Amino acid sequence: MHKEAMGSEVCSESEMKSVEGLLEGINPHKNLRRLEIWNYVGLEFPKWLKDTSLVNLVSLKLINCLNVDHLPQLEGKLSSLKFFHICEMDQIKIIDCSDLKGFPKLEKPFLEKMPCWEVWNLETKEGEGPCFMELILSNCPRLEALPALPVSLRKLSIHNCQAIRDCKPLPPLEYLVLKGNVAVLQLKSLTITSSPNVNSLLSELQHLKTLRSLNIHFCPKLSSLPNELRQLTSLQEIHMVGYQLLTEQWQKGGKDWSMIAHGPDKQIDNKKYPLFEPIDCQQIAGLHEQAQIITGVAAGLL
Repeated sequence: MHKEAMGSEVCSESEMKSVEGLLEGINPHKNLRRLEIWNYVGLEFPKWLKDTSLVNLVSLKLINCLNVDHLPQLEGKLSSLKFFHICEMDQIKIIDCSDLKGFPKLEKPFLEKMPCWEVWNLETKEGEGPCFMELILSNCPRLEALPALPVSLRKLSIHNCQAIRDCKPLPPLEYLVLKGNVAVLQLKSLTITSSPNVNSLLSELQHLKTLRSLNIHFCPKLSSLPNELRQLTSLQEIHMVGYQLLTEQWQKGGKDWSMIAHGPDKQIDNKKYPLFEPIDCQQIAGLHEQAQIITGVAAGLL
């Protein structure tokens, strides 16, 4: 369904009520799989969207709904929803956890061009929150922080969200894309844990010019450090846990010595080695089994 109502023109209260009544009169079939509402000028979404269980709905798009100041309460209503696209909803300032709660099959929320969106609350009880695998945030200039995102998340893209300066620990991502004017590029500390695509993630770090501390924990596919790390001139410390096989490469004269010889201290399996001091493999053999496992990706921002 593709519903257009009077474009983005300024409407009187009576015109808004008329449009609301028009959309309210469309009672979609329960087997509807895709719903798109474009250019809606009403103040409220129709009751059938909030109260009716569209159990077969897979894709929902809300585009250019300029007068709506909150998302419809859809908790538990859309059990088959996989894709949720929100764009140009200029009045929304807060998105609450209940707005994205109860979607067991949600794979990809896409939120873009939200000029007034400032707060995102996603705190839920364990097992009750969304389980999406990919998240795209684009052109949300006032969003200041990221909430604790679901552990299922594997792909995170942030484009032109210049106000984001804080975020909770992130799950083990496979893909991370930061583009445009993104304040998170001022990241000071980053921890990558149990990531199956750690090599790709490390290659993306070349853009984090202010990164001072890098922590890599229990990523078994990491065989060496990428050349892109040479560009991190602010890097002061590298902390690795669970990499007994890499210690020879980190010794002075080893394959990856040049990666850290320009400045950062190095710490492998919870034992810190001063700058330029050769690493004794026998000293750290077996320590990775005793190291404390740190989960998630922690980001500390100024």
